[in-house]
Amino acid sequence: MKKKNKKGLIITLIGLIVICLACGTIGYLESSKTDKPKDKDKNETYKVTYMYYIDNEKVEELPEKEELKVINPDFEGAEDDTLVYQFERAACTNTKEPNETGTWDEEEWEFTPPELSSNSTCRLYFLKSLHKITIKASNGELPNKENEQEFDALLNDETTIIVKPNEGYKYDNEIKVSCTNGAKAEYDEATGDLKVTDVTKDSTCTIPFKISDYTVEVEANFGTITGERAKSVNHGGNVEFEIEEAENYIYDTYTCTNNQKASFVNGKLTVREITNNTKCTVTFKPKKLSVTLTVEGGKITDGTSPMEVSEGQTATFIIKAETGYSYNNMNVDCDGSTRGDYQSTGDTAIVKVYDVKTNAICKVTLKKVSTEAD
Repeated sequence: MKKKNKKGLIITLIGLIVICLACGTIGYLESSKTDKPKDKDKNETYKVTYMYYIDNEKVEELPEKEELKVINPDFEGAEDDTLVYQFERAACTNTKEPNETGTWDEEEWEFTPPELSSNSTCRLYFLKSLHKITIKASNGELPNKENEQEFDALLNDETTIIVKPNEGYKYDNEIKVSCTNGAKAEYDEATGDLKVTDVTKDSTCTIPFKISDYTVEVEANFGTITGERAKSVNHGGNVEFEIEEAENYIYDTYTCTNNQKASFVNGKLTVREITNNTKCTVTFKPKKLSVTLTVEGGKITDGTSPMEVSEGQTATFIIKAETGYSYNNMNVDCDGSTRGDYQSTGDTAIVKVYDVKTNAICKVTLKKVSTEAD
């Protein structure tokens, strides 16, 4: 009887030990679920607090995994799927090894922290895949025919926008295009393409255009230009040049390249409403004076009266005496200071009016030949 009681006691003790072990195991398993299910077993004793940021701005919750459709630039009408948010980086405190950052699983959309040395705070940073860029074109035109327009820009992608300066304006290479929030832009004057890159936040890019300025050059044929031969003028402006003709020359005509309009009045060339670089040439011609010759007792056989000659030149006529008139001792009389003379060649005579300075009127009088009847 004694022996049987001892055996029962041992069985009872073994049962109690099994029950205690079972309770301990259950308690351990329950305690292992109290923190983050995404943390590795090695961090099971440390608490991890998470903080979330989108474009460096704090948000309350982990961003949802969402997709959006964007236009495929290589295939007309095609669209690609891209995530609304992209994981950028993580930073955790109290890591066992310096600079360890943990791993991000994009497929599962979850983060596994690195091995920790104590309780930690992990900051997860995300970037928006699509941002707004506002283009402002001072004195320019965007695709919407206005000087301001908003566009979508993909993260780490290049966005090209056509921007044209208004008539009479050009890109200001001194100021250049500028963007906010770290975005960058370059403008191609030849094509009108504005290329925007490095857009990581909603940004504004301003492209400056300034009024065009042109160069007007002048040349003078048989004339002298007073002052500068080349002047700069803004689009739509006017510019004047003073030009004096050479001695014994008068204004003839002008020409300007690139269809620019001009006029020449009282020694001034005015180029008006300029829209392009231009070169104008003013030409002067010899001054023309008239010599009118009448012949008494004869007629002009070579030369027209009145005759046009340049100032300072000689007018030459050939005359023929009528019957009964002789070239001997004939007179050549001109008004004012103009001087005339003649030379008989037998059947005809050459009459010359020298150094013509003004319009002149001259008269040739032939002598009547005396007869016995007279």
